[in-house]
Amino acid sequence: KRYCLPFPEAIIDAIERLRQLLIAQDCINDGNLHCMFCLECGTLENALFKSGCACRPDSGVSIGHISCFQEYARASFADKKIKRKEIDCGVSECSHCAQHRNGILLFEMSISLWKLYDPGGLTFLH
Repeated sequence: KRYCLPFPEAIIDAIERLRQLLIAQDCINDGNLHCMFCLECGTLENALFKSGCACRPDSGVSIGHISCFQEYARASFADKKIKRKEIDCGVSECSHCAQHRNGILLFEMSISLWKLYDPGGLTFLH
């Protein structure tokens, strides 16, 4: 028999700790910058983050809200042509500088894709 059990609390805790570390590392506190998707400024509740590629944050093409980048990942997953081509749906590479992203935005987009590929993704087979 196959049983689907929830992840141990330690793994959920590790994901949350990594999330907080990356948020602290990649947060941008500049009121003059805007999200590359929705064009809104960052706020305390909805901060802007750099995407971890080679683009400068002040170029306007490499920063955004976590929720906007998550929506970008979901849209890329929904595009069957992109999904068939790459398992990460092309979201790990910056479309402007072609370098790989890193940091909180890639982490959150990867979690979103994981949940789409495997809706029970935060479980494991025992």
